[in-house]
Amino acid sequence: MKLHEWKTRFAPQILRRGEDYYADDALDSLKWDGETVTATVWGTEKYTVEIDITDGRVDGMYCSCPYAEEDNCKHMAAVLFAVSEDDFPAHEQQPQRTDDTSLKDAVESLSAPDMRALLWKFVRKYPDIAEQVMLKSAGRVTDAQIEAWEKQIASLAKKYADRDGYIEYRDARSYIRDLKVLLREKVPVLLECAMPWEAFELTRKVLSEASGADMDDSDGGVGGLWWTCAEHWKAILPRMTLEERHKMFDWFETNYRRWAVSNEILDNFLFGDSAPDAAFSEPEFLRRKLELLDAQIEKASEDSYEMRNYISYRLDTMKKLSMNPDEIERYMWEHYKIQSVRERLVEEAIQENRLEDAVKILSDSKKIDAKRPGLVDEYSEKLIELYRQLNRTEELRAELMFLIGNAQQQNLRYVKMLKDITPQEQWSELRERLLPLKTLSWVRGEILEMDGLYERLFRYATSGKSMVFMDKFAGILGEKYPKETLKFYVDCLREEMKGATQKNYRELVKRLKRLGRLPGGEEAATRIAQEWRTTYYRRRSLLQELKNQGF
Repeated sequence: MKLHEWKTRFAPQILRRGEDYYADDALDSLKWDGETVTATVWGTEKYTVEIDITDGRVDGMYCSCPYAEEDNCKHMAAVLFAVSEDDFPAHEQQPQRTDDTSLKDAVESLSAPDMRALLWKFVRKYPDIAEQVMLKSAGRVTDAQIEAWEKQIASLAKKYADRDGYIEYRDARSYIRDLKVLLREKVPVLLECAMPWEAFELTRKVLSEASGADMDDSDGGVGGLWWTCAEHWKAILPRMTLEERHKMFDWFETNYRRWAVSNEILDNFLFGDSAPDAAFSEPEFLRRKLELLDAQIEKASEDSYEMRNYISYRLDTMKKLSMNPDEIERYMWEHYKIQSVRERLVEEAIQENRLEDAVKILSDSKKIDAKRPGLVDEYSEKLIELYRQLNRTEELRAELMFLIGNAQQQNLRYVKMLKDITPQEQWSELRERLLPLKTLSWVRGEILEMDGLYERLFRYATSGKSMVFMDKFAGILGEKYPKETLKFYVDCLREEMKGATQKNYRELVKRLKRLGRLPGGEEAATRIAQEWRTTYYRRRSLLQELKNQGF
């Protein structure tokens, strides 16, 4: 697809890193629906990217990575490199890019001599295809071949290292990419030759070499390599004998905390999948998992992220083993201080309609996690819903007051709830106590509007002399105080134009156009447009914007 001027949206270093990601094949699931491109991009973890495109121009971009909250990121750039190089059509009705059925029919129609002749051309040109032909012909992978692959793995580090044996950032990306490509080529061949253990050993060799390499891994390339290996393990494991699976588990057990990378991927591979065909799901392995988890639980600090995960994994494993429910419940109460355990107890109590038990656990949780305000707010919200279901009005009122006083309110949900259960004659006094709270700063105007205090709302909305803030209440205030509201916007427009630069003209002229929605606004807008043409006659861009908007 041809894209217009998208590279200027990125800082040069971000653009370069995005190009590296694209070149290193870090994108998955690239899709185009005629309006939006979506993809997942592997960095330190997998991130979701969405980009809106209209007539070859980028309208908006989103990425789930933290950097994108402040600026356009390398993951967005990587997707745009892919889109601009791809053959996505620019219109909504996307034709089929490849007719696999026709291609397959064409291949099937070739005679054996013609097929051999074509294959001979390819094997002479591409060593990888030649190697696969030799392996298919032999029907097995020889020890010498495996040794050659291991030498190939070791040689990659030397290829990208400098004289001191150090692999710089850009070369580290290429190094990891080449290791992934090697696995993608070799592992399926080994599996087709019924050599799953050798396939697993190849992944171990790759991880060992990459983890031991002296390189700038600031982009988390080794973590991405772990993810690639975990995907291969899912294909390798079902093909192994029971003895080989035990040997594979032995390796995981021995090396569980060996590498200085996040083992979240390995944790998820071993413990995180609840599907029946999850890794090592047989009872004998589940028991080994319990032993492994117990060893990690003993080493982890009580309030750590790891401890919460280990306890959750252990509870899941106990259930997979169909252990006695009383034993599982006893284990949960033994670890009552762990947040994830209390969350499970609350969920079970609600599912079994033991709402009073859920209230007790949530109340305890507010005390246990008192130093973690975000969690306390979540507990409070759950308590509010439970008190509503139990019709416990006094506890509901107290919890609403607690939440409103301690958590920033982004809407009127809990304020309205509090108003509904407060006697009408008491609400005015309570409202005045609430309005000064910092936690209500975002909804203070909405509370005044809710209670019909329009004069106070007008003073509040105009106090900051901000048209953006006033826009929230322009509809109702324009109706209640048409002259005053119009005057506020006129004064703001005149004042802002005094210090405006070229980049502000379009937005100010658009605001001038919207002034016509207010009573008397069209006449005022025409008058101001004439003032601007007279006063700022040298500002050609402004005059053009006025013309574009019909002034």
